Amino acid sequence: MGRATWRGPARPGIGPGGRAALTGLLAAGLGCAGAALGSCARQGAPPGGPPDRRPPYVISTRPDTFAVVEAFRDPVVFRFSERISEQATSGSLDAAAVVSPATSQVRVEHGRDALEVTLLGGFRAGRVYRVTLRPVIRDMFGNVLQRPFELVFSTGGEFHPNTVAGLVEDRITGEAVAGARVDAAPAAGEAAGDTITYTSRTDEDGIFALRYLPPGEYVITAFEDRNRDGTADPFETRGSDTARLAGPADTLLRTIPILAADTTPARIAEAEAMDSSALRIATDDHLDPARSLEEVRVTLHREEGRSPAVDSLLHAHEWAERQAVLDSLAAARADTVAADTAGAAGPGPQPLAPGGEGRRTP
Repeated sequence: MGRATWRGPARPGIGPGGRAALTGLLAAGLGCAGAALGSCARQGAPPGGPPDRRPPYVISTRPDTFAVVEAFRDPVVFRFSERISEQATSGSLDAAAVVSPATSQVRVEHGRDALEVTLLGGFRAGRVYRVTLRPVIRDMFGNVLQRPFELVFSTGGEFHPNTVAGLVEDRITGEAVAGARVDAAPAAGEAAGDTITYTSRTDEDGIFALRYLPPGEYVITAFEDRNRDGTADPFETRGSDTARLAGPADTLLRTIPILAADTTPARIAEAEAMDSSALRIATDDHLDPARSLEEVRVTLHREEGRSPAVDSLLHAHEWAERQAVLDSLAAARADTVAADTAGAAGPGPQPLAPGGEGRRTP
């Protein structure tokens, strides 16, 4: 290839040092082009327009709702109305989906506008699966899924529209417990050889629902799964109850109070006289208000003379309830005595007739 040479008139503006000036212009031009390209490649929402405040919602699933399919190892796919964030509002993305029954560990993969929920052991044959997306999923503008989304499908099992639902509350404070795990396992003697566990999570109001349970008796265990290992560890607050579903469409309601396990006995911290016949005893630890005190023995000692006997032992809430009844009875008795006293006094003097001094009205 030959070398190109300039044979025309001298190029204007290029004299001594002109090549350097031209090079500088070219460099400056390329710099602007680079800036323009960088501006075009910048990602994000275009400026202007109303802000997006609409929460994302599910537009399709695979499998479909109430589909009957063969056992499979592929993920269950939830497709959304818009692009969603890789970050949940709380916890990990794996915790954003609850699969019941819990036959193996759950993994959640993020797509541009979809979530893929996988069971590491696959979706087994002969089951009815319920996959719930919790309202911790958000779009790119921070709008959160408004309510849980539930997908139910079968791998050969029969659909039984039985439900155990209810409330999980703190046994000490009485407040609802959000985010608690609730498991239903067959009671001893039920479904011999089947150790399957159905599971759910409480919402922000402490409400849970275990749906599509086969008929039978279950032990319902609620606990705060702080280490996310799926089991009720000794240090975690928990509580349990039982439920028998007769079917074919049975619904049972349960309130499950949970309390932290405690291996140390409560000790007397102080004692206070409530009145001449009642004593309030405070301990250094919480006592279970639902537990009977029949087996608790209290002995009073006096320095001199005979010690008084204990007639009854009550929880604080039982004492308050009894006092309310006694106060109500006392108030009713006082009203009755006042009415009887007024009736025994007889009618008062009658007013004088108009213009008739000394005469009474008939």
